[in-house]
Amino acid sequence: MTVSYPIRTERLVIRPLAQADLSTLREYRNDADVSRYQEWPLPVTADDVAMLVEPDPQPTEPVRGHWVQLAITLADDERSPAGLIGDLGLYLDASGSLARVGYTLARSAQGHGYATEAVAAIVDHLIDVLGVVRVDASTDPHNRPSMRVLERVGFVHEHTATDSVVVRGELLDDERWALSADDRRSWRSRPTGPAESVDLVQITPHTQRDVARLRTHHTQETMVAPVSRSFGDALFPESIDGHPVLPWLRAVHADGDLAGFVMVADVTEHHPEPYLWRLLIDRRHQGRGIGRAVIAELVDRYRPMAAALLTSYVDEPGGPGPFYAGLGFVPTGEIVDEEVETRLRL
Repeated sequence: MTVSYPIRTERLVIRPLAQADLSTLREYRNDADVSRYQEWPLPVTADDVAMLVEPDPQPTEPVRGHWVQLAITLADDERSPAGLIGDLGLYLDASGSLARVGYTLARSAQGHGYATEAVAAIVDHLIDVLGVVRVDASTDPHNRPSMRVLERVGFVHEHTATDSVVVRGELLDDERWALSADDRRSWRSRPTGPAESVDLVQITPHTQRDVARLRTHHTQETMVAPVSRSFGDALFPESIDGHPVLPWLRAVHADGDLAGFVMVADVTEHHPEPYLWRLLIDRRHQGRGIGRAVIAELVDRYRPMAAALLTSYVDEPGGPGPFYAGLGFVPTGEIVDEEVETRLRL
């Protein structure tokens, strides 16, 4: 199929690299913050970046069997080298069915959602225009911002390849991600607007397997336990101060669709304050205000019987601390199982 360059998004233009881009490209690729999790040798030379420009400045056929580098430019300044904010690596296999992508953004362009916008655009082009059926990507295990880019596009973490890449003489692990064409289409069609209704629904023998299949993003797995573990904790509840906690668990439905899971250590004679034990919103339903609605439901449930609602969270970048703070939770000063305890007065 014919390649349709340039590829345009709301804010960006993706096109083949040109000779005029090379000075800017070399400058940001030598930036220590940009190159930290990348594999290219340092320092990046003029010859290194010159090799990234294709002989044909306006390719009309997909190049198969080797990596092609594309420029990411701001739509308002696409013709100027100053408009170059990053680049995309694209590999199409000999069959034209499988592809890989990589991406780099200049430091000044990071934090604005440009990488997500660019990766989404190139993935859609690969799938919708070129007929690619699977797209792969990889990240350094410590590069969480890059992982979140992939997650926002719908990529799924498949596995960690141990000691699988050599970066500047060091043997490192590699996180492997993938996205099928069908998964990307499903991701694009998922609901993204605010949920009109959020209900806490009793879990039954007929629904428990569906609830157990709910999942967060990979970058959230260190902060939110899977539902299967929560089921185990509910089946074998722990004791606090010599008295077992009483699990209260529900499925979260948003506009009638299964969207999450919540579990509370309920109010008992020995535990007068309810404790929000688990709150998991499925990756396909995040960003719709569902978590806030769940907290509101819990507040309505417990206000007549308790003075406060407790919870705790993992305090790390990208964690739920700001979410709870925005709802009025205040840290108690206690650390519980290496998590920050916080309380919402009812």
